[in-house]
Amino acid sequence: MSIIHKLVLIAALVAATTTAAQADTPALLSQQGRLLATDGTPATGTLSIAFSLFAADTGGTALWTEAHMVALDDGYFTATLGSVNALPVLDGGPKYLSIKVGTDDEMLPREEIVSVPYSLLAGDVTGSIHPANVSIGTTLVIDSNGQWVGPPTGITGPKGDPGAPGANGTNGTNGAPGAPGPKGDPGATGIAGPQGPKGDAGAQGPQGASGTAGPSGPAGQTGATGAAGAPGPQGPMGPQGIPGGAGAQGPAGTPGSNGTNGAAGAQGPAGPPGTAGAPGATGPAGATSIAATLQFAGSIGSITGGSAVGYVFAGPTAVVTLTATQRLTGAASGVFGLAIGTGATVTQLTDLGLCYQLGAGTITNFTGNYTTVPVPAERREYSAAMSVVPAAAGSYTVGFCIRNRGGSVSISNNDFMNGYVQVTN
Repeated sequence: MSIIHKLVLIAALVAATTTAAQADTPALLSQQGRLLATDGTPATGTLSIAFSLFAADTGGTALWTEAHMVALDDGYFTATLGSVNALPVLDGGPKYLSIKVGTDDEMLPREEIVSVPYSLLAGDVTGSIHPANVSIGTTLVIDSNGQWVGPPTGITGPKGDPGAPGANGTNGTNGAPGAPGPKGDPGATGIAGPQGPKGDAGAQGPQGASGTAGPSGPAGQTGATGAAGAPGPQGPMGPQGIPGGAGAQGPAGTPGSNGTNGAAGAQGPAGPPGTAGAPGATGPAGATSIAATLQFAGSIGSITGGSAVGYVFAGPTAVVTLTATQRLTGAASGVFGLAIGTGATVTQLTDLGLCYQLGAGTITNFTGNYTTVPVPAERREYSAAMSVVPAAAGSYTVGFCIRNRGGSVSISNNDFMNGYVQVTN
């Protein structure tokens, strides 16, 4: 058998994790491609193709391997990887897909497994979520009624400023006086004050009666002094002298025991609330419940030339049924080119995106946003990834869509497309 070369290889990663939060996502990898013989003609028949995952782009030991018997249609094939042997966890580290056809050598270079644009949001949730309940590890924190049942306290913010003091309460009853302490030592004697002024002399007593005159004798000796008259009354007391300085204070006596505390006064009004603390750290995102996952893949038909008002689906579609609150999330890629024979310098503007259609209604772009690209004569691959919550419940057709912005050339040199859509609660 001649060596087979890889011409086109399109991978759609539906899911490759085994965590509890994504237990509903199929751990499968859809791989499409086209095999050509060395002379450029499409390979035919049924061939054995071995797929392997490596951590490096060359050499190394395979992390995972499985083989498929693949039926080729004009060289095109589709294989669901992980359907034979479970895929390893794609933990974000580099992974490279190796393909080996029959007894041929491994195709080089190996294909690196990367994210489609919107799958990058899997590391975070930016919109509303609608879980049945929320658990951290094995601990339920929000029940099915939306009530918090986790720990009663959250993260405490910084302490607010103190409130204004409340009004003073009424005084309590005075306690009984303590027992007197022992008497202190006497203070030192103060300095004597100056002597007061002399009092007034008392009144003279009455003169005694005169004796009978004796004969004049010789002069006798002087008689004894008569007895002193009675003392006159005491004169008034002179003014008090200036007090002496106070003596040194004696040591304090032992304090008496404290009286019983009075009753507490009424509580003053509460002060204004302190400044709110900074928000606590955001908790881990809850799981999103995936209700359904569908794939759509196949050849893209011709897109009519000329300016178009609305979108048309490009290639196969999928049909899903939604409730009023469920979300559509999807991604798709496809190969487009202007009609064969168009000049190499000719390009034609088109709008590309994901669209949905309720029943037989208007084909509508997922978000109202789209990518406008120039489509040349040569085939080129284009992709889109979007998410939307439609306005009403019902049965929706979903697929890759295109709108011709102008120019008369049909977009008919098209090839294969592949996509998927998920319904989440």
